[in-house]
This record gives sequence, structure tokens and C-alpha cells, in this order.
Amino acid sequence: MLKKLVKYIWYIQVVQLIALKTFAQTLPTKVNELNLEEVLVLGKTEIDTIKISGTKPRAMDILANLPGIFRIHDNSYPIIYRGMTSNRLRIEKDGATKLGILNQGYFGNDINPDELLEIDLVEGMEKVVYGSGAMGGVIDIQMKPPTLDESHQLYYHFGSNSNSHTLGGRWGVGDSIKGFKIRVRTQTSGNYSYAKKEEAQNSSSSQNNLSLSSFLSKNEGFQIQWNQSFSNGYWERPQGFQNNPNELRSFKDHINYQGNIKVFWGSDLKNQENIWTTFQKSSQFRDSYHLDFSRLNFKEIREYDQLSFGHKYQRPIRINKKLTGKIGTDFLWIRQFESGMLENLLDDVIEFEEKSLAGMQSRTGVFMTGKYRAESKLNLDFGIRADLNSLGKSKVQWRGIVTGATSLNWKISDHVKSVWTLGRYFRWPTFQESSGEFFGGRGIFLGNENILPEKSYQLDWIFEGRIGRLQFKWNSWLAFQLDRITEIPMEIGYYSYENTEKARSMGFETQLDYLIWNRNNQYSIYLIHGFQIMSGMDISEAGFFKGGTPLFGIPPGKSSAKVVYSQILNSKISIHSEIQHEFVLAFDQLPEGTIRQTWAIRPSEAYHLLNAKIEAQITNKKNFMNLGMEVKNMTDEYYVPFGINVPGIGRDFQIYFGYNW
Repeated sequence: MLKKLVKYIWYIQVVQLIALKTFAQTLPTKVNELNLEEVLVLGKTEIDTIKISGTKPRAMDILANLPGIFRIHDNSYPIIYRGMTSNRLRIEKDGATKLGILNQGYFGNDINPDELLEIDLVEGMEKVVYGSGAMGGVIDIQMKPPTLDESHQLYYHFGSNSNSHTLGGRWGVGDSIKGFKIRVRTQTSGNYSYAKKEEAQNSSSSQNNLSLSSFLSKNEGFQIQWNQSFSNGYWERPQGFQNNPNELRSFKDHINYQGNIKVFWGSDLKNQENIWTTFQKSSQFRDSYHLDFSRLNFKEIREYDQLSFGHKYQRPIRINKKLTGKIGTDFLWIRQFESGMLENLLDDVIEFEEKSLAGMQSRTGVFMTGKYRAESKLNLDFGIRADLNSLGKSKVQWRGIVTGATSLNWKISDHVKSVWTLGRYFRWPTFQESSGEFFGGRGIFLGNENILPEKSYQLDWIFEGRIGRLQFKWNSWLAFQLDRITEIPMEIGYYSYENTEKARSMGFETQLDYLIWNRNNQYSIYLIHGFQIMSGMDISEAGFFKGGTPLFGIPPGKSSAKVVYSQILNSKISIHSEIQHEFVLAFDQLPEGTIRQTWAIRPSEAYHLLNAKIEAQITNKKNFMNLGMEVKNMTDEYYVPFGINVPGIGRDFQIYFGYNW
């Protein structure tokens, strides 16, 4: 199997090298490496902190710092942004569309935190460029390119709560013409503990990552990059997470692969292409025990094989001095096979479900954007996109859709601006929803061939800028969703999907950064505060602007306040420290009827979390060393996040070390 897979991967890459007709994200050749958490404040902060990289045990530890993203729990829950997940989001990792192998969405388990360059929450008119899923939001996860000027590094991280150990490093060779880089990482965690040292049974995990990247520049007008990433891992689901304490569940990635070939050419390498492929082989395990765990009654295994490939191409256009933009095209093809086995140990019966095609889907889109820059303080951006989708197994369905958006930019002053965006966005049904037969943890999900794509009409307002020492941002939205796809129960153990008439979601996020004190760039104290709140209503039987019943999965509001202190002690030593208070409002936005998910299923009380950390960097000529200590949930607060069935993690002491040369 492994030999065939390696052969297949190399075959795909040869095809990619021959084709070379796609798009890649704009990637800088050099950046100043900052503390990863600070890179994410307001998207691109100017707070210069200590060079810490790769020591976060999970990518979600970084993602959770972005406004709008709500962290459910540490073990295998999907990325949720503004209450949206799965295919209602457009998540790209290095240009590749990440859908997740389960209908819940993308977990981010394959991400090596050391590879993260930037996580961009795409805003305004630019969302329309991404196509399906942009209606809920666009998360563009950009990985470090092989051209990035980095030192060699070894690092280690330890967490006391689950006895977690993370060990990794990177090494590279090259010059401005060519180069090669390798990154390796392994992470293991035992069962973690809730507050007061109560052990969470069946909650261990492990993850391994390997990435290889290289580049070649022939001249100033051409560059090619080749990136390969491999990962595997095992994640147990905490006992009782599905409200059944007699079941133990786990999820395993046997292999998770992504390969990219990127080509840049033309003036300033502005023409960009990216061809990518992904392959994932995963399993779900369910062990059902007798009430006293004296015997195993049922044992179930579900196997999933998912293959996808795609491309994205874009190039800049210039109509005249005032009107510029870009044009492009993208493509995605995805196929998934499934099989299963259920062993009834009570009756000594084994049932097999042969490997079969769960579904297949292809998406093609073309897009164009424009930016009109007048001499006045008002400017106009616009974008339009046309998409074609095919899906099915024996019977292929074809559908098309046109979407677009326009933004009005008002430059109030040199440092303050206001942006209003009105757009129409959409998402295609998945093959599970429209034509597939999908085996999930709760039963069998049958597609509905008459399902329609979801549409969303959305108004966004962004107000941001800098006044003296204060940097601020307000981001609010109001969206009306039509033909929203909803899960419906059929006979026992079977589910399907239908379009509900309409839904409404709205909310806002604020972010404030205030420089309290800065003395000759040697000492600095920052206050960073963020707040977000949102709501979602099914308004099928109500008005557009009032009434309705709560939608599933809309997270509670939350607030975060952080004081950051940095100091350069001398030419060799600098320190960075933080103390953070998080407050999460009570969760009570529950939809009517039976809820069949694993989060947002019951009311949960408001809670506070207090976190702190201190880091130091010691420099010796060209080499430097990082040392850090962090305490999560300092007060050992007992809390239940986002209406799930298990409590959150208790106090956790973490230490980390990195050496760069």
C-alpha cells in the first residue's frame, strides 16, 4: 500500500511539473519572524516580539487567537468561524481547499505550527474570489515558503496537564537561486485532566509531521517552488463526549498528504500558479461496553479514503492609471471511498460493508476583481465570479451560479478608513448532502438529489485605523441565507438533507491595541483587548429582521484582555511577558427539536480563564536560544465550553525551549 502511494504521489508531481498552469498565493521572500500569537493580532500587527516558532502543541492554540474563531476543545473538534463550519467556510491551506474527511469540517490536525507564516481572515470584496464556502467566511492559512530566510532550529515543548511532549526542528541549505528545507515534528499527549485533577478518560493523542520544500529561481522573472507535507496521528475522544459514557471513540489519520507546485513569473513575480493534490486515509473506531465496562459488546470501524487535486491561477490586470485588478480561474476535484465493519460480540456476528464510492465532485470557477482609485477619499472595489459544479456517482448533476461583491472605501484620514461591502456568496452541497451514502458516527447519511446550493446576501462594515497610540478595528456583518441545507432524521439510524427557506446571522468583533509605554524601543507595554458577539436565527417562518428560532452552533460572545510587556535587557538578552483574561458568555442559543451533534447541544454557564507566560531570547553572535514558560487556566477553573458534554481542560503548566543557529 505504502509503495503504491509513494509511486502515485511522485506520478502526480510529475504531472504537475508538466502542467504548470495554475495559481499560487503571494508569498514574501523575507519576513521578520515574530511570535506567532502576535502575528495574528489584527491580521498584521507591528508589535515586534521574541522569535518563538513551532513550540505550540497544536495549530488550534494559534488559530484560537483570531477574532471570530471559537475554540471548542483540544481533541478533534472542527474549526468554527462566526458560528460556521464545514462547507459553510472556505479554508485553504497553502492554496489547497480543506474540506475535512467528515461532514463536521476541517480539524486542522495536519498542520505543523512551525510551518505557519500567516493566517488571513479574508474580508470585504476579496471573499468572492474564493467561491464556494465564502458565505460563512474565508480562512487563508499560508505556510512558510522555502525561500524564507530562516535559521536552523531544534525545539522542545512540555505540558504538565496531559504529560505532553513536542519535539521538532528544521534544517535547510541554499542561496538566492536554489534551496531545500526539511521540517520534522512529533507530539504525544496522555489523558488530560479537567479541573481539580479529574482525569478525562480516553483523551490521549499523538501527531507526526514531515515536510520537504525546495525552490529554483532562473532569473528575476521566474521562480518555482515544490512543497510536500506528510502527517499522521491518533486522537481519542474524551469518554462521554457524545453523552454515552459506555462508548469509547477515537479517530486515526493513517496518512495525510499535501503536495504543491507553485510557479511565479513576470515583473515582480506577480503572475502566480499553484497546482496541488491531497490524499487522506483515516479511520473511526467505536467500542461499546457493558454498563460496568466488564465486557465489550460492539466494535465498529469506519474507513475513509479521500483524494483531491486542484489548481488556482491569477494574474494582475491594469486598465488605466485609476483602474487595476486581477483575473483568474480555479478548479477542484474530490473523491471519497468508504468501508466499514461492525462486530457484535454478544451474538458473535460480524457485518462488513465493502469499500464503495461515497461520492465524487468537481468545481470550476472564473473570477475578476477591480479596484478603482479616484483622487478623492472615496474608492470602489468590485468582484464577480462564475462557478460550475458537478457531483454524483452513477448520475452526474451539473449546476452553475454567478456571485459578486462591491466595496466602498472611505479614507477618513491618513490612518483611519471605513469600508462597506455588499455581496452575494454561496456554497455548493457536498456529495454527502446531494448524492452520496456516508457512514458517520451517528448513523448513515443519504444524499438528496434535489438539494440546492445555499446563497447568502451579506452586508459588512469595517472601521479601522490608528489614532496616536491606539490601533482599533470594528468588524460587523448582517447576512441573509437562502436555501440553507439542514439535516433531517428519517428512520432510526438514517438521516438526509433538505433546504430550509431562509436564515439570518449577524454580529460584530472589536479589537483594540493600546501602547501604554514605549521608551526608546527598549521597553514597551501594550494593552490588547478583543470582544465578539453573534447570533443566528432560522427565519423560515418569521420576518427578515425580527423573530425566528436559533440556528445550531452559534457560539456565545467572548472577551479577551491581555497586557504585554517586552524589554531588551542588553545586546544579548530580551524578554517578553503576557497576562491574559478570557471571559466567555453563557451559551443558551439552542435550536428547537433534537440536536444530534457533539457541541452546542445543551446550555452552559459563563466562565473566566486566566493565562500567563514569560519568554526570553538569548543571543550569542549568529545563534540564539529561546526559553519560555506558560500557565493555562491558572485558577483551575471548572467550565464546559460551547455546550459540549465534557468539561474543559484544567490548569496546565507549559515550558518550551528552542535553539537556533
